[in-house]
Formats: sequence, C-alpha cells, structure tokens
Amino acid sequence: MLARMTRTPSDTQTATKAPKPPGKLLYNGPAGTVWADGLALYQLSARGITVQGVMAGGPSNQPTPAEMQAVTETAQHPFGPLKPWMVAVIFVLLLVALNGVGAPLWADGLLLLLALAVLVGWPVYRQLKAYESLFAAREELTILLSDIPTQMVSSMVEVGPDTPAEVIKPARQPVAVVVRGLSAAERAKLARSVTQHVAVGQALAARKK
Repeated sequence: MLARMTRTPSDTQTATKAPKPPGKLLYNGPAGTVWADGLALYQLSARGITVQGVMAGGPSNQPTPAEMQAVTETAQHPFGPLKPWMVAVIFVLLLVALNGVGAPLWADGLLLLLALAVLVGWPVYRQLKAYESLFAAREELTILLSDIPTQMVSSMVEVGPDTPAEVIKPARQPVAVVVRGLSAAERAKLARSVTQHVAVGQALAARKK
C-alpha cells in the first residue's frame, strides 16, 4: 500500500514577488530614513526614485547670494589671508628648525603628518562647516528625487510632523520634498550624508567617462 503523502506549506511556491530591498542607507534619525533610492520621513514615503541632492531651505526661504558667496569664499580661501603654498612653506621652515636642533626622526614624521592633515583636511573641513551653516540657519531643507540629474522639478511636497500620510510614485518625478521639523543638528547630518553620497557618485561617474 502506498503511503499517503501530504503537502506542507514549504512545498508551495507563492507567485508573489519579494519586495526589492532598499538601497544604501544615507540617513536615519527621529523623522525617519533616507536611502539612495527613496525616503520614509514622517508619514511620507517614496521608493524607487534616486536621491539627486539636498538644498538648504524651501521655496520661500532659500540661501541669499551673500550666504552662497561666503561658502564659495571659504572654499577658495580656506586658510584666510594665507595661500596654501604659504602654509606649506611654514611647515618646511619648522622641519628645517627641528633638524637644526637635532630632533628625533619621529618628530619629523609627526610634523609631516600634521602638514598633510592641515593642507588636505582643513580646506575640506572649512567648506563642509560653511555648507552645513546654510542648513542650520533655516527651518527646512529640500531633497530632490529624480532618476535623471536635473535642476527642475515637476511637483513639490511639504512634509513635517503634522502632515498626512502620502506616497510618492516614481512616475511623479522629478519631485522636491521640503522637510520641516528637523533640529539644526539633524538637518546638518542629513545634508552632509546626502551631499557626500552624491559627490562620490559624481566622482565615480566622471572616472568611467
């Protein structure tokens, strides 16, 4: 006699497709999460749309030309009145002075590491801080969602702690998401992470050309 065979749930394959996992995590905070391909902030969600960038303020509260010029000046003159070559000369003179007094080799190496950190790291730090100050000075920030790089948007959505639930479909892009209710520290954190991600992506794309 043939044994009776039973079908267990594991033998049955469902026709439903598993949801696509989210992309790279860019930000996670009190208001929600931002990925490289979408966001979930407060009750607003958008999936499958590339995060192209972030801007300080909103439509009626954008950075002034003077503020943007200050950021540009910081990038062009990170050492104030001193030129980068002047700073390099100062470190060379310090190195000569150390050798003149018979300092150990480890002191020379430490000075060279300090010079590298100052000449390379300080300009990046100054520019980043100046950029973050734009976001700290405003109560909103705007995230651009679009699979194609663009400066234009077809629609705008405002989201905050008191806005109703909404889902942005990929067909609606390019769309600007104006985010309210974040603290100055969280605005700077979100802006920094998105900006760094976009900059790395642009650098990699330029290398492939």
